[in-house]
Amino acid sequence: MYLSYKLAAFLTRCMVRNGSIEDNQYDAYLYCLDYLLELVVYFVTTFLFGLLLGYPLFGILYTLVLFSLKSCCGGIHAPSRLLCTLFSYLCFFAAFGLFSLRHQIPDTAWFFITLACCLVIFFIKDSVSVTREFTKEQKKHQAWHRRLASCICLAIFALSWWFGLDTIYPAVAVCVFIAVFSWLMGLFTTKGDTHDNIQSRDL
Repeated sequence: MYLSYKLAAFLTRCMVRNGSIEDNQYDAYLYCLDYLLELVVYFVTTFLFGLLLGYPLFGILYTLVLFSLKSCCGGIHAPSRLLCTLFSYLCFFAAFGLFSLRHQIPDTAWFFITLACCLVIFFIKDSVSVTREFTKEQKKHQAWHRRLASCICLAIFALSWWFGLDTIYPAVAVCVFIAVFSWLMGLFTTKGDTHDNIQSRDL
């Protein structure tokens, strides 16, 4: 998002000027601050959208679950920040559209969707990202993160299903489905691209 990037750049320049960080650390801090601010803005806006649509809990779950999965799975890459932002919100509304059909879709279907998607996430070999190059140690950590996240999502789904929390388990199912869909799209759309010729961000 443009505003989050500008604010992150301003804060990073301030840290360089007052000696908090070195000049050669500028890019790393800019990336981290931009990502953090973007996450905060996205969390607030999806919560507000969920509130307006009558399901604030969906907005919270969507951001927490999806960002947790996307950080270790990767996803589609957009050619610009604007398209990245637009696609992110398009995914949210598509996810809410699926969530709104929760009473028309049998619980067993939600279960098999969640199980299949969690298995895909668990066995993903590498995350999809052509904007970053990962070391073997980072890849190992990401694999551990993916397996843990998939098990937690499946456990939350099972517990909420057992206790009849019909707002939570369809939301989890939708989130893992969107995460896997984004990973698959990223896998096909970035095939043959490299870290050097793509300068976009994960959606």
